[in-house]
Amino acid sequence: MTYTDTSLDKVLGPLPDLFSDGRGVRFDSPERWAEQRENILANSVPLLFGGMPPEPEVFSCRHMYANCHLITAGTAEKQISFFMQLHRPKIEDKYIEGKCPVVICGDLFGFNDEKIKEANRRGFIAAVFNRCMLSADNYRVERDYGLFNIYPEGTFSTIAAWAWGYHRCVDALCGMDFVDTDCIAITGHSRGGKTTLLAAATDERIKFIQSSCSGAAGSGCFRYEQYADDETINKYGLLDPRSETLADLIRVIPYWLGPEMKDYVGRETELPFDMHFLKAAVAPRYLLETISMDDVWANPRGSYLTYKAAKEVFDFLGVGENFAQSFRYGPHSHGIDDFCKFYDFIECARKGVRYPWHNAEMIYGDVL
Repeated sequence: MTYTDTSLDKVLGPLPDLFSDGRGVRFDSPERWAEQRENILANSVPLLFGGMPPEPEVFSCRHMYANCHLITAGTAEKQISFFMQLHRPKIEDKYIEGKCPVVICGDLFGFNDEKIKEANRRGFIAAVFNRCMLSADNYRVERDYGLFNIYPEGTFSTIAAWAWGYHRCVDALCGMDFVDTDCIAITGHSRGGKTTLLAAATDERIKFIQSSCSGAAGSGCFRYEQYADDETINKYGLLDPRSETLADLIRVIPYWLGPEMKDYVGRETELPFDMHFLKAAVAPRYLLETISMDDVWANPRGSYLTYKAAKEVFDFLGVGENFAQSFRYGPHSHGIDDFCKFYDFIECARKGVRYPWHNAEMIYGDVL
């Protein structure tokens, strides 16, 4: 078998049309994109993630010590606080003068020293926070902690709470005179990659987005189930040779999704969206998906299908080069090479140079 052999895969149905408003009217003009983008978000985010938490009534960012800032946000009655660390680029122990681009990562332990140093070497500020301070990632379904205590009437999911955390980091950075607010980038891996896709789709201040190996409810596809070949199963000792599905999410980690998503298990073709909706909502900004061909659980072939569908919107808006996929081989990880691809992606865009890793078509072509 080869990576383009789809004989074991399951196609559950066609993808919903991004160019329809759901009422029989077609999106047929770039000038109408803002309106269509709102339709796309309205038809996906409330169901998929239970909506987003409200914009905070109260917000503050206080410099605590060294590179550590305390962000506090919420209602007039209740707030939640979490730390954001800023690693600013230096030359001879002095901060670079002027405004610098920033890369935000909520995967606290994923943004290690090596990746931060490389960001700084390129002149980027590295901003790090722990998204789990907003909502714990410990398989608890109870809504009696974190951001759920601030907005107890909300139906938003944990991934929506994490995305809200990215938004509050952007709030804080927009108030700092050394940040280039025209170059705010976010990155995340796996469940963190699901988070960055949602955060960017719902906040146009975020210009550059990386979603790494994010699978179902991320860069994957609910309507396409991928199955591994024997070589990949043996190479990685896979216990489950298929991609993550909606049923898997609802069975194990339902708190990642909106409460009504459970009603669509086995009825995925009735969903009014698939993940190309959130990808398209990023347009005309910049989106890079980094994916391993061997990471069948993250559904690389399904990711390519939703990439192709969303890229039609980017192409229609005349910004096809702003959306790229970069495939590699290896395990489910977010290593330094993946970070460097994102840094390269940002630098290419800032220089007006074509990003060189549009290799999804090279691998799959017209097979999918």
